[in-house]
Amino acid sequence: GLVSRRTRGKKTAKSNKITQELQSCREIGGIESIFGPKSTKKRSRSVFRSCLDSIIDRWPGFASYSGKKNGKVQQNHARVAIMPRNWRDRIDIWSKEYEKTLSERLSVMFGLDYRSMAWFRVVLGVCVMSDVLNRGSDIYAHYTDSGVMSRSLATTEFVNELWIVPHLTFGTFTGVFLLFCFHFLCAFFLFLGYRTRTFTVLCFLLTTSVQARNVMLNHGGDIYLRVTLFLAMFCPLGKVASIDSSVWFKRPEIKEDSKKTEKPISHRKTSPTSNYFVNLATFAFPFQIGAVYTVSWFHKTGLEWTTWRTATWLSLQMEFFPTLAAKLMLNSPMFVLEMFTAAVLWWEGFGPCFFFSPVYTSQLRTIAVAGFVFLHIGFASNLRLGTFGIIGMVAPSVLLPGWFWDTFLLPRLRTNERTEFSFQFNPYSKVVTFIAALLQALFLIPESTVLPMHRYPSLASSPNLHEYDTPTLFTASDYKGRNYRNLAALGAACRVSPLLYPFAPLFEFNAFKYVFWTMLRLAITIESPPYLPQDCPPLPHFVRRKYTHFFHNYYKSFKKSTKVSFRWTLSLFIVACCVAVVHWNAVDVKFDGWEVSDWMRSLMWATHLDQSWKMFSPKPPSTHFVFNIDAYLDSGEHVELFSNEGIWTWSWVPYTTEKGPNVWRNFKNHRWFKYMENGLCYHSKPDPLRLGFGRYLCREYNNRYEGDQRLHTFHIRRFYESVDPAHPEERKENGQDYIWEHFCFEKPKNGTETEDDAVHEEGEDHEGNEEPFEENVEGENNENEQNEQNQQELEGVENQEQKAEE
Repeated sequence: GLVSRRTRGKKTAKSNKITQELQSCREIGGIESIFGPKSTKKRSRSVFRSCLDSIIDRWPGFASYSGKKNGKVQQNHARVAIMPRNWRDRIDIWSKEYEKTLSERLSVMFGLDYRSMAWFRVVLGVCVMSDVLNRGSDIYAHYTDSGVMSRSLATTEFVNELWIVPHLTFGTFTGVFLLFCFHFLCAFFLFLGYRTRTFTVLCFLLTTSVQARNVMLNHGGDIYLRVTLFLAMFCPLGKVASIDSSVWFKRPEIKEDSKKTEKPISHRKTSPTSNYFVNLATFAFPFQIGAVYTVSWFHKTGLEWTTWRTATWLSLQMEFFPTLAAKLMLNSPMFVLEMFTAAVLWWEGFGPCFFFSPVYTSQLRTIAVAGFVFLHIGFASNLRLGTFGIIGMVAPSVLLPGWFWDTFLLPRLRTNERTEFSFQFNPYSKVVTFIAALLQALFLIPESTVLPMHRYPSLASSPNLHEYDTPTLFTASDYKGRNYRNLAALGAACRVSPLLYPFAPLFEFNAFKYVFWTMLRLAITIESPPYLPQDCPPLPHFVRRKYTHFFHNYYKSFKKSTKVSFRWTLSLFIVACCVAVVHWNAVDVKFDGWEVSDWMRSLMWATHLDQSWKMFSPKPPSTHFVFNIDAYLDSGEHVELFSNEGIWTWSWVPYTTEKGPNVWRNFKNHRWFKYMENGLCYHSKPDPLRLGFGRYLCREYNNRYEGDQRLHTFHIRRFYESVDPAHPEERKENGQDYIWEHFCFEKPKNGTETEDDAVHEEGEDHEGNEEPFEENVEGENNENEQNEQNQQELEGVENQEQKAEE
C-alpha cells in the first residue's frame, strides 16, 4: 500500500519509515519517481528488486500491510506485481540490457571489473603455485648441472641473449631449490593480494626464468601462462578483496564520538560501470585470449577437423595423453565424438567474437567465458595437458563482466546475517591485524564491517566482554545484537563467511580451541604483548615530514610530472607490444604481406611474448611412438630400462619389446614427456641433448649400483604404431628407429678396470633403422678405432663446455 495509491494519504510511523527507505532506494538506484498512481506500471521489475528485498527482510509485515479500508485490512500485491518469483523470471537474462549508454558499453567491452580481477588474481596465484610444485618434483634432473641440461649446454645452445634468467645463477640443488621456494612464496603473496603489483612482476620474471632454464620442457600452457602474467602486471589486481585493500593498509577514519550509521539498503552503484577499470592492458586482454583460439582455429586445416570429424577420436588414441575419462568416452558412438570435434572447431573460431558483441555485451561475454571454461574442463578431464587445462580456465575468468556479479552471485550472498555482521580486532598486534585483514580480503563479503577495536569504545568497554583475565583480541556482533569475544568471534566470522562456514563447528570443540588459542597467544607473545582495549594508548599516525613551502611545491610538481611521463612511456610500450603480437600471430598464420621486423622480433623475445598456437594442428597425429631403452649391464645381462617406470625408480626388467598396460606412467609426468618428445626426437640440435640425457642415466644408475650390476651401455629406440578410424580396434606396428647409443664406461682388456676407464662416457647417434646392438664387436682393431674416435668427440664436447663456463 505504500508504493500504490491505496493508502489514500494515511500515514503511520511504520509507513513513514518504509517511505524513507524507498526514498533511499530512489536515490541509490537513480529512479526519478517511484510514487504515484502509475509508477508500478512504468518501472521495470529489476529496478526495485534489490531495494524491495531488503525492505521486506527488514519489515516482515510490509508484504501484507496496506492500511485499513472499511475496517478491513487490504492485502497488498505490490511485491507480486513488481517482481514475480516464478521460474521464468529467475532465468530471464534478456529482459533488459545492462549497459544504457555508449560509454558504458565501451567500458564493458574494453575494460575489466575489479571483482573479476580479484577472482583472477586468486586463481592465477593458485595456477602459478601448482606449476612451481609440478616443476619442483624434478629440480635435480631438469635444473641442475648434474641433470639432463647443464648450464653450459643451456647458455651455448638454447638461451637467448635478451633473456634474464636468474635460474642460471645456481647449478646446485640447494641454490635452485631456494629459488623455487622464493617463486612459490611470490605466488602465494599474489594469491593473498599482498603488494600485488610487486609480486605479480616477480612471478612473471621467475616464471619466464624457469621456462628459459630448460626450454625443452615447455608447451602451450607455459606460453599461455607467461603472456597472461605479462598483461596482469599492468592491471590493478589488488584493488578489491586483497590484503592491500584491507585494514592491514587502509583503516577507515571514524570519529570516536560518532555512532554507527545504518548501512544502505541497496549496494548497487549508480552506474553499471563504476566498478570497471580501463587502460591499454585491459584493452589487450580479450584480444590476446581470443588470439589463442582464433590462431589455433586457422591452423586446424586437416580433413580430420573439417570433413571427416575424427580429430577427437585420434586425440584420445594417443599413448600418453588419454585419461580414464577418455577411455570411457571412447566407448561412445562415433557420431558423438564427431559432434565434439565440430563443437570444438566452431567454438575456437567464433567463440571469441562474443567478447566484443555490441548488443547484450555483458550477457554474451558471460556466455563466452563460460564456454571457454567448460571447453578446458573437457580438455583437462580427458587429456593430460599439464598446465594448459588449468590456465585455460583461469585466463578467461578475468573477462567476467560486472553484470555477472550484480545479477547472479552477490545478490545470493547478501543476507542480513552477513551484511549486518561487525568484526573488531586489537590493532596493536600485527598477528591479530593480519588475521582480520585475511578475513576481510578473502572470506567476508564487502558489506561486512571490519574495524579496529578502539573505534567503538562503547563495545570495547562492555562489561560482558572483559570479565576474563585473558586479553581481548577479537570481538564481533551479529545482526541480532549478540556480542562475541576472541575465539567465539572467529567462530561467528566463520559462520557468516561464504567459504569458511563448514569450519565453524570446529570452534565448538574444546581441544581445537585450546590448540588454536595456544598457538595464537604464542605468536602474539613472540611479537609483543597485546593491550587491553580500554588501556590502549592512541594509535600512532603517520606524520608528514615538514618541508619548506618551496621544497614541498617543487617535490609535488616533480612527482606529478614524473608520474605522467611514466604513464605515457608505459602506454607506448604496451602499444608496441600489441603491434608486435598482432604481426607475430599474422605471420604464424601465414597472411600474405605480413612480416615481423627486427625490432618486433627483439621485443617479443625480450618480453617473452613469442607465441605459437598449433595445438593438434593441422591434425592430431595418427602415428604414435613408444620408447624402448635396450641396455646391457656390466655382467652382460640384457635388460630394459624404460618400461615399468625404470628410469624414474632406477630399476630394470628383463629385456622385452612390450610396452606395458600404462605407457603414460613410464614418462612420470608431462614435463618428462615434452623433454623426450622435443629434445630427443624433434629438436633441430638433438645430439647435445641426447648426450646429456645419456650421461644423466649413467651417473644415476651407477651411483646406485656397484660391481656387475652397473650400467655399461644402452640404446634408445622408438617403436611406431598407427591407428585408423575405419578399424578402431587395430593398432598396426609401423617400424622402429634408433635414436642414440651410449657407453657409460669402457671395459678393460686385461680384466681389471682402471680409474680412468670407469669415467668414460661415450655417445653415438643413429639415424634410421639399424640392426640391434650386439655386445661382441668384431675385431679388436675396429673396437680400438671406435673408442679413440669416441674419446676425441668426448674431449671436444668437454672442451666446449669448459670454454662456455669460462
